[in-house]
Amino acid sequence: MQFKLPIISTLFAISAVASPVPSSETSCAQQVVSALNDMTQQVTDLKGKIAGTTDVITLANDIISGFDNNIVTLVTGVSLSCDSTLTKQDQEDVCNSAQAFINEDQSLITTLNNKHTILSGSIWLHAVESAISGLASATSAYLTPIIDNAPVCGGIVKSELQALETAINKAVGAY
Repeated sequence: MQFKLPIISTLFAISAVASPVPSSETSCAQQVVSALNDMTQQVTDLKGKIAGTTDVITLANDIISGFDNNIVTLVTGVSLSCDSTLTKQDQEDVCNSAQAFINEDQSLITTLNNKHTILSGSIWLHAVESAISGLASATSAYLTPIIDNAPVCGGIVKSELQALETAINKAVGAY
């Protein structure tokens, strides 16, 4: 499973090119909100799969493939590089979606921590650790520019993102 890390690095390298261009019919902020809501749903679905799994092989596979899918979505997702300044309402919508995504990621990490005993000592432990680390990098890389382009978010979303990064780092340390 060591081969997954170079793939993630490659995806980061092409992310700027792979990001879809906002259409003229949908505002950039609306596209970001939609992308964040879709990613939040992916995390919710993954959390449900992980929570209901007790078999170590299935659990490891669900975690690794689910995290890889989330990383790909983050890396190739809509970026917030709008030509115009966002309205206060657009900023609030983006912030709310970012907060929901961060909160669901926090919940996913909690669910994952509850599965630590099943995975401890398994041959998939390092692959799971790499997947968790990759998610942390991708989440931070995706959300930081969004938060920076929506000043209404202020310190609240930034502090929640830092708390998520801390939780992910603790989860990686536990594995």
